[in-house]
Amino acid sequence: MSSTEEGGGAVGAPGGVVSTDQTIINNNTNNNPLETIIPIPGTDFTRSNGELRNLRSLDEAFDGDHLDPTAQPLIQRVPSTLRRHEDFGKYYKPKVISIGPLHHDDPTLHESEKLKLKLAAHFVKKIDVDKDTLYNNMKTEMDGLKECYDPKELEKYSNDNEKLAWMFFVDGCAILQAVYMRYGQDYHRKSN
Repeated sequence: MSSTEEGGGAVGAPGGVVSTDQTIINNNTNNNPLETIIPIPGTDFTRSNGELRNLRSLDEAFDGDHLDPTAQPLIQRVPSTLRRHEDFGKYYKPKVISIGPLHHDDPTLHESEKLKLKLAAHFVKKIDVDKDTLYNNMKTEMDGLKECYDPKELEKYSNDNEKLAWMFFVDGCAILQAVYMRYGQDYHRKSN
């Protein structure tokens, strides 16, 4: 049985090998990706205006940017393709309390705002730091906090840094207090 019958390739293309599935593989050693694609003779295609637009859209999408493999992922909404499935909501929608801006305006979670405020107040009192100082320190981090989110998710707060800062402050303090209440060793001793 020859190598072509076994699914191997047959020598024949200039500088390369033609496999049985008609793919041309170039064995050039200069590592130029443009030289690895060899046009197949007799396949000079005329492109329509639509095809030319489509090909140009690749250049526009590239826009000189390179994908950054070290880029940090952003907090964003679940994609709409997944949100369309009614049953999928149970995996991402908060059931009791919202943290951050994504579900902040959900009317089913408004009752938990009082709980978050109470937890935040307990945290501020416990750490014995002036609330104004703590809030101001958090406000200095606003630009960094905003960078954690997809900018589209913060558009409704673009003119309201005060509301966003207060939300981050209360939510952050509430989370820390809840963690402290659950895992703080001296908390359980004092409350017994």
